[in-house]
Amino acid sequence: MSGTVGTRRESVFDRYGFQFDGSNEYFNSGTIFSELDGGTQFTLSMWLKPTDLISNRIIFHIPRNTTQTNSQVLVWLRTSGQLDISVNVNTQFCRSTTGAITAGVWQHLLIAFDLSQAANDRIRPFVNGVDVFSVANNPVTSFPTSSGAIYLGEEANGYLAPFLGTMDEVALWVGSNVSSLVNQIYNNGIPTNLNKLSTLPSHWWRMGDGDTYSSGWNLNDNIGSYDLSSNNMDENNRIEVYVPLTE
Repeated sequence: MSGTVGTRRESVFDRYGFQFDGSNEYFNSGTIFSELDGGTQFTLSMWLKPTDLISNRIIFHIPRNTTQTNSQVLVWLRTSGQLDISVNVNTQFCRSTTGAITAGVWQHLLIAFDLSQAANDRIRPFVNGVDVFSVANNPVTSFPTSSGAIYLGEEANGYLAPFLGTMDEVALWVGSNVSSLVNQIYNNGIPTNLNKLSTLPSHWWRMGDGDTYSSGWNLNDNIGSYDLSSNNMDENNRIEVYVPLTE
């Protein structure tokens, strides 16, 4: 995807995404997300375009208690462009290579969890279809019990800064490691219809496509039944996104 209007054409499939201001804008649910509790496999997929890398920023969070560094799953972006992914506590983590994420451009992120594997294979991050794993430190062998909802762009207990940039096409596979499908999902940089994959997501938020606004945005779960709601966003947070020309 690209934000350069005028040299790109609008995607027939994926028209919208959401901008986050890096201050207090995020999505979550009022319902505890417990589907990972005690499990070992999980995949997260999304498109993101960070505005800058000046501050460490939260991308995705499911809490496990009220301690800021304790999580069922936590994904955040370092100022080095390095992804930091932790399960349980922040000292049990996987990190990507430095510079895996670039500011100002669209990238596809897929993180595959299989906590039953050897330590270096339990959490594997992919950017634009490429494995960017760097290091793992004592990752756990199963997901702890969640204490709260899914958060997009914010940490439930205020750890680090909220996400600054644009996010689109967020999907979860609960109980599945679909890293083998990463190139189909990345699709040479063009967001694809996830309903056509051999393994369907458990949850899929289109981030503006088919969603509705009424004093806030409601993100419809296109496959499951776990809708998300915006916090501190107005109608203009939804923006048009574009994909590269293919013809």
